[in-house]
Amino acid sequence: ELPGLPTSPRQQRLPESQASTQRTAIPTYEHDDSIPPPVPPKPTCKSVESKGDPHLVTFNPCDVANTANWSRGKKWLSTSVFSLIGFCVAFASTVDVSAAHMTAIHFHTSDEVLLLDRALYMGGIAIGSVVWTSVSDRYGRRAPMFLGYVAFLLFQIPVAVAKNLATICICRLLAGFFGCSALATVPLAMRDIWEPSRRSMAMSLLTVAIIAGPAMAALFSGYIVQNRALGWRWPSWIVLISGVLLGLCSWMFSAETSSSFILRRKAKKLRRSTGDWALHAATDDPEMNFAVISENYICRPLALLLTEPILFFITLYVSYAYGLLYLLVETFPFTYGSERRWTLSAAGLPFLAVLSGVLLGSFIASLFLSNRHILRLKNCHGPEDLFLAFLVGSAALPIGLFLFGWTSARQISSVPQIASGVFLGAGIFLVFLQGNNYLLEVYSSSNSSAVIAVSTSIRSIVAASFCAFARPMLKGMSVEYASTLLAIVSIILMPIPVVLFKIGVKVRAMSNCTAKLPGSSHGSDGKC
Repeated sequence: ELPGLPTSPRQQRLPESQASTQRTAIPTYEHDDSIPPPVPPKPTCKSVESKGDPHLVTFNPCDVANTANWSRGKKWLSTSVFSLIGFCVAFASTVDVSAAHMTAIHFHTSDEVLLLDRALYMGGIAIGSVVWTSVSDRYGRRAPMFLGYVAFLLFQIPVAVAKNLATICICRLLAGFFGCSALATVPLAMRDIWEPSRRSMAMSLLTVAIIAGPAMAALFSGYIVQNRALGWRWPSWIVLISGVLLGLCSWMFSAETSSSFILRRKAKKLRRSTGDWALHAATDDPEMNFAVISENYICRPLALLLTEPILFFITLYVSYAYGLLYLLVETFPFTYGSERRWTLSAAGLPFLAVLSGVLLGSFIASLFLSNRHILRLKNCHGPEDLFLAFLVGSAALPIGLFLFGWTSARQISSVPQIASGVFLGAGIFLVFLQGNNYLLEVYSSSNSSAVIAVSTSIRSIVAASFCAFARPMLKGMSVEYASTLLAIVSIILMPIPVVLFKIGVKVRAMSNCTAKLPGSSHGSDGKC
């Protein structure tokens, strides 16, 4: 006979006298709170078909090609290597500034003619921004970026071995054109990689690269040229050698970021492997012909610039600040070399103050960007909170210009004039960073390529103009009055961030091209 099974606690009856006193002692292991609830099943990585269109190709929930699934480390790694490419292109723009005089002597021409060197380089960037943004929409970000970057490096060779000035000018123009593949596509890659709440911090790294590149090139240029074993041809060789190393690192640690291009490529592979020709991506391959490029990347960006107040005024201010950077590149050798009689290498040392200002500006920006969520919780202000750091930069520019101009006399100590570089570096950085952050955040994804194309083109044209008239203006007006004029222009532009901070929400509400963001009751993700 089998032994009796133990009765469960629910089956054990207690006398009435004990029921009231021991009711709370009844075991409750059937509902023990210490047992954790069942873990919900993890999402599978099978393809999710669109409910509306079963033939629409989308990302799998765990698709590693989708930038939304990238880890934080991979996002920062891609941001870093893309920024290195941008740094090299920006570095090449002014690397030969100290070699201008020796080059002019070698080719029996004037120093003013050599100003065309940097002006043509920036002009090539202005032209290339239209082409490379259109190519990146069709072929993704990575392939056009590195294709143009390789051509940019190859054009350093004829510059280094040139036998006449025409070769230098033509090859510098083409180097700027192909180098723009990085400056035009990297901001779009940042938009692909990062969500808006974290994109601003990533853009600060790219901005440091773009602003610090010309300053560092001007700093090292004097030491390269003054070395008799190197000479005026070696700046281009330095760009080539360092550019190859940076390019190889960037190629190995980068991946495609354009989701539309990845899905189009995925749809093509599935059509070939399955034979189902109905499979398609959300966006078809855009046409690439002169009419389409002219309409979408020349006429439309210009129309946006002229009809969108936000784009017009932000581009105006950012272009002015960017032009000031290249004006400093021409002004420092003139002020410290010609007027203070410093050596060629020593005349580049004040750029350390500008670089310090860039680092200070990045620190200031990080303080504001890290507290953006607090501001939005308090007043739902939206992207206009970017103008708080913008205002700091707009105030630093006239301070730096006044200080630089009115302490430039030879009998005055060089310390305050050098210190002005800190204000100028911080001001240029903050205006450039926050202005571009605001444009990327405000305008919808369908308009981002046009916005990047027109803003890059305009600021490059302004920088080329500043390179061309810097020396004649300094010689004709003197450093004091030229700096005062630029400081007055900076003061005139200061109300732009103030006004947009106050009424930016209303201005966005009147546009059909801006994305729907916090603080706005209107917006669109379609083309305007």
